[in-house]
Amino acid sequence: ADQIAEEHGQEPALRLVLGMLVGLGCVVASEWPLREKAPALSGWVAGAGIAILYTASWAAHAIYDLVPSWASGALMVAVTGACVALSARRSSLPTAVLGLAGGFITPLALSTGEDHPVPLFSYLLLLDVGLLWLSHRKKWPALAWLSLFGTAAYQLLWMSARMSNET
Repeated sequence: ADQIAEEHGQEPALRLVLGMLVGLGCVVASEWPLREKAPALSGWVAGAGIAILYTASWAAHAIYDLVPSWASGALMVAVTGACVALSARRSSLPTAVLGLAGGFITPLALSTGEDHPVPLFSYLLLLDVGLLWLSHRKKWPALAWLSLFGTAAYQLLWMSARMSNET
């Protein structure tokens, strides 16, 4: 972390705090001043804030090693949960899809290369339950299909990486 701070001239912790504040600021700004006045702009600003929050949460562990991977993962899961809540509140399918993408990227982004199928598939089950609930509630079948595709892709990747022809 010190080497990164020297190379970039800033403290990594300060970068992450500022990133989180900018991300949260974008989401808050998209709700209060923009939502009624400029709904399309509001969606874009919220999407940018969500992307910043995902990136800062990931960088906290993957780049700066300031927090353990589980803490970084917990932050990314919280962002995914916020996406589900925000998309339900706004009836915004694009926000839900952004949360779906972030939710499915989280295990890959924080992967250590070790095989932990129970936590991985438990997480995917919870993600699917949230996405299917939202899909049913808002009548968004495309979200359910994307969730199914994401889960199937994980299962196929996991089986192909972990299963072998050795006897």
